[in-house]
Amino acid sequence: MRIPVGSKQYLRVTVTDKTGVLTTLTGTSPTFTVKDSADVAKYTDQAATVSGMIALCLIDTESGGVWTPGEFRLWLEFTIGSETPRLGPFPFTLSA
Repeated sequence: MRIPVGSKQYLRVTVTDKTGVLTTLTGTSPTFTVKDSADVAKYTDQAATVSGMIALCLIDTESGGVWTPGEFRLWLEFTIGSETPRLGPFPFTLSA
């Protein structure tokens, strides 16, 4: 996915539970972390919005310091009982 610098967009992360136990991310407290190509965090434990099994991660390139064009990676975490799965990285590109 490509996001222009100076914009705000949701990145959608669709989660599939292969065990069939989890049918919604509601109540799992999903958060996401974004790092740039130098492994510097732009967001850490930022709350995601939930729509069923989709986590909507708002990428606001007008906050969190200077965002420059390049490659970024996103990780999603949520809690299910005593487990905290971490999914990703999900790469995206910031364009000028």
